[in-house]
Amino acid sequence: MFSKLIKKYVWIWLLLPVFAFAQGETKDLVGEVSRVQLQNDPFFGPVFMEEYRGYAVNEDVVAGLKTYIYEYNITIVMGTWCGDSQEQVPHFIKILDKLDYGTRKLHIIAVDHQKEAAGTGVEKLDVQRVPTFIFYDENAREVGRIVETPHETLEQDMYDIVNK
Repeated sequence: MFSKLIKKYVWIWLLLPVFAFAQGETKDLVGEVSRVQLQNDPFFGPVFMEEYRGYAVNEDVVAGLKTYIYEYNITIVMGTWCGDSQEQVPHFIKILDKLDYGTRKLHIIAVDHQKEAAGTGVEKLDVQRVPTFIFYDENAREVGRIVETPHETLEQDMYDIVNK
């Protein structure tokens, strides 16, 4: 009886680190994703919502964006594991919400740590750092991008791209 009890505790002791590791493990999103998936992801979602709510959009710059932004398609390449993506993507989406931009012209690709996502075509985009926000005109030509962090603010950088 005593030896059975010891064996039981030895097994529990040996398996405890495995269970602890599995509990702390996060699953990064990889592939084409929607805004809803980002918001509802158990790991990325809470960060997304905190950054989204906390970002103060510059309404004056957004007013200037309304004239041109709807002529462009936008691709976001991001990593749910990336601190800059965790900060900038929710801010960018909040700006798009203020513009009533919608999602039909927005394409979001979540990549792994090697900046890959099979089946998405991301390898053709020459993404070196994430997030990368790529703007395309009506002829599907790239007209500009914001890489990692904005030069001024996201709104101002977006304005500068669409008002060239």
